[in-house]
Amino acid sequence: MANDIKMYAAGYIEGLLTCVRISEFYANSQKLLLEKDKTANALPGIRKLFQNQMAHARFMTNMEQHVFAEEPKDPYWKQVRYTFFQMWGLLDGYNAASLRFGGETLELDDMLFMNAGGELPQLIQAGSLEVVAFEGAELLLGSSFEGTESRVCAMAPLRAAFLGDSWVTDFRETEEGQRVPQRPAANALKDLLSQKLGPVELVVAGFPGCTSQRLGRLCGLLRIREMASFSDVSPSVKVSTTSICGTLEQADIPLLSEVKTGEALDFAVVVIGSNDVYSETAAGIVSNLMRLRRLLSSRGIEVILCTLHLNLEDRTLWPHAGEVCDQVNRELLKEDGIIDIDKIFKTLAPEMWENTYHLTTQGYHEFGRRLAEVVAERFCFNVSRAFQVLPSDAFVLEADSGDFVHRLLQGAYVKADANHGRPTYRKLGAEGTTRVILFYWDASDGAEWNGWWFGPKLDFDHPGWAFHASTAAQPPSEGWTVPPRGSVSAMRLRRPAASLKAPCLLGTPAPVVAANAPNETSPKKSELTTSEAVWLTDGTPKRRIWRSDEYWGNKARRAEALPDRRLSRLRRIGQGPRRGLGLKAHLAYEQSTALLDPRSWVQGCESLQEAPSFLQQRSQSHPEDPLDDVHWERRLVESGRCSALVRLADGDADLYMGHATWDDYSKMMRIFKFYNFSLPEAETAATKISFSSYPGVITSTDDFYEMNSGLVAMETSLVILDPNVWDKVLDFPRFKSIPNFMHLMAVNRLAKSSPDWVQRFSRTNTGTFAAQWMVADYNQFESGKPLPDGMFWVVEMIPGVSEMQDMSAFLREHRYWASFNRPFFGKTRELSGFSAAERSHGSLYSYEGNPRAYAFRMAAPAINALPEMRDIMTQNAFPYGSPPNDPGHQISARMDLSPVLMLPNGGIDAKVVNRCLLKKLQAQAISGPSHQRHEPFRWKAEDGTELWPQYPHAGLPNLWNFGFVQLAQFGQMAITDESDC
Repeated sequence: MANDIKMYAAGYIEGLLTCVRISEFYANSQKLLLEKDKTANALPGIRKLFQNQMAHARFMTNMEQHVFAEEPKDPYWKQVRYTFFQMWGLLDGYNAASLRFGGETLELDDMLFMNAGGELPQLIQAGSLEVVAFEGAELLLGSSFEGTESRVCAMAPLRAAFLGDSWVTDFRETEEGQRVPQRPAANALKDLLSQKLGPVELVVAGFPGCTSQRLGRLCGLLRIREMASFSDVSPSVKVSTTSICGTLEQADIPLLSEVKTGEALDFAVVVIGSNDVYSETAAGIVSNLMRLRRLLSSRGIEVILCTLHLNLEDRTLWPHAGEVCDQVNRELLKEDGIIDIDKIFKTLAPEMWENTYHLTTQGYHEFGRRLAEVVAERFCFNVSRAFQVLPSDAFVLEADSGDFVHRLLQGAYVKADANHGRPTYRKLGAEGTTRVILFYWDASDGAEWNGWWFGPKLDFDHPGWAFHASTAAQPPSEGWTVPPRGSVSAMRLRRPAASLKAPCLLGTPAPVVAANAPNETSPKKSELTTSEAVWLTDGTPKRRIWRSDEYWGNKARRAEALPDRRLSRLRRIGQGPRRGLGLKAHLAYEQSTALLDPRSWVQGCESLQEAPSFLQQRSQSHPEDPLDDVHWERRLVESGRCSALVRLADGDADLYMGHATWDDYSKMMRIFKFYNFSLPEAETAATKISFSSYPGVITSTDDFYEMNSGLVAMETSLVILDPNVWDKVLDFPRFKSIPNFMHLMAVNRLAKSSPDWVQRFSRTNTGTFAAQWMVADYNQFESGKPLPDGMFWVVEMIPGVSEMQDMSAFLREHRYWASFNRPFFGKTRELSGFSAAERSHGSLYSYEGNPRAYAFRMAAPAINALPEMRDIMTQNAFPYGSPPNDPGHQISARMDLSPVLMLPNGGIDAKVVNRCLLKKLQAQAISGPSHQRHEPFRWKAEDGTELWPQYPHAGLPNLWNFGFVQLAQFGQMAITDESDC
């Protein structure tokens, strides 16, 4: 049986058998996810990330439509492919059962969200408004404001392709008898598109006599760039698939399956199909064209199809061909983004035709120009320079910012998906910058939302940087305003109206005319007082004065409470030509690391006197410290998962590994899974894997894995204290990746040793899986003998950084390794913010002196048996633990017992393993919060009253007083504490 079929079948059966539990787990986790995303508004971006990752996974695993479908040669991508099939089967199995019982079906996106469970908190943080509220800062600021305006507004060229038959490329014979490609239409297309839309890179692949089916086959075999090379080699594609492959090999042109880089194209204009009408049915031609469109779209290429053309003479000679052509065109024109090519030909003069079938060189040139005009009109949108600024009492605005936003607003926009009944338009920025978007919002959320918006992403709580109240089908070309009075925008710095003050205006730009008040000028210049500048900038980033402001400390959401991130980089602001944007306190720019003297902010003002400011209006009370104990616990609730311990017993008798997952209690729907997949011809080292998991999930997400390759891998997440670290998360297309859970399972199955696992895993760092991984190779462990080097490895990954080391010597010396959401290695500690936090707040953020480190240090040296391991991994010593004495600072947290937080969150399980259990891929585990010294957790009081009404618990038992069980391949069994095996 093929590995693909085997994995799909396994997933399908699992989906059928666990359909009820999947439904319950999905309902609970989805409700929590939506609630947590209310302030972050990150889910649309995460969904888009998943879609990009899956498109890349399909491409790399040969799961696009090909002339021949084959497994990739690389064992890594084979394993990714198998995981894809397993998830696909699980989804189909669940949906089949759900339809049978009248339930709701799930989509592939839903499966991705469930499988990314442990990573989701960090994905939300990385994609929250606080971090990406203005991803376009780099596009606005450029590399420096010391350069010219053209440098600031530099645009990357649009990358286009022109595909088809002899209308795209024809071959003319020279006097020497050589056939030379002629592309006058393509040249004219590129020239006019460049005039209208800015720089355009055009890739041309035309094949005289080619049909839609053959072009589709070529697109299945090759990237478009290789097709362009092939079109120079082979003037015709009237050959079989086998012959094409042979020709490609002779020309040294690699197949799509051999080229592991993306297309790097934005759109493609396709003129094909007219050669089909003589021998193909209308339905067949339409099917070929739609398949071609889907194929290229799956690679991230927008496709513009053209209708077919048949000349009058051929319509007379072959009436059936004329009927087929008309039928195809009628069907095509029902689709969006189709160009009616006959309308273009009707504008061409008779002298531009060389014969019945082809144009003259001048005719092709004119055809290319007319085609470019339609492409620019249909596919792209060009915003004019007209721009107006509307002042608002809720919006801090510098006088020359209108012109700057206008410069960003203008340019070429590529039509994308529809939103609220209108198309959206995305603009490609310079290399390494965000793609800005024009989108429409209807009145369903209030009349003030109705109109066209311009911003970094399409989001209800993130309307954007500019607005137009037009309800037209296309974005207007003039009259745009910076967010209007009274609109709700997460982009703006929200402070009480009484405390608002206009910023210092550097230089003396001309007054800005308001759109709704043509006879009024903008407010007069007003100085930013030195005290206000100090309020925003004095002190280190974590200790700025604004952080003790009552309003920011007690009322504002995190996404609104970071003025530091709403300041432009001050080194780029200076006087004269460097003034740039001025003080953009209302935009979420990245935090400055080299701040200027606050007094330099006001040197361009006419008046430097100390005027009454919001500093004098705010309360002098000090809110809670954002790095104190309570806030640390809140961070753990948001993104901190797990405690872990590796213990080398006295006399090197045994090696114990334990893991306690932390999460919301609503997610206590657990399944311990055993997967047995031989997967031949894929270099599979671990054919059997056991792990703690959840319904509908094909990985652990906790993460705790035992493998018959002799490896045990587990992790605890790393909390990111410095939000600037999220800036190192790279997006598509600069950094192509696959979902982390797919990468992880491929590494698990391929790795043969601890260093092999660590090296394979660290090759991909998406930045949204910040964790400390521990990997032990039990193949190298011999009871009673010293632990050899290379047996135990640790790797820490945060955005932009991976640190790994053989910690076998550390384990030999200290006899245990503990993990508790804090980095160990120096570089990850420094960059994630822990070193600075330890300097300012002491042992809570240290690696050796934090509460859980102390608890492990007190207990670990006495652990020499499985019962002792079970006890430590479920330990919650509150109220008798070490200071700070809180149930959230324990090895197995109980946030529900916290007198401050009182949240159903904390340790939800514990798993322990030793060498004997690993040989059978078994584990001893317990489900539920710690109840060694406390009352078991319950959802309802004895009278049936909901104790946690805001937290879902469908399918979960009320009382959680379970004990440890031993989990084996065919079910659970009584505990057997073997140490001699």
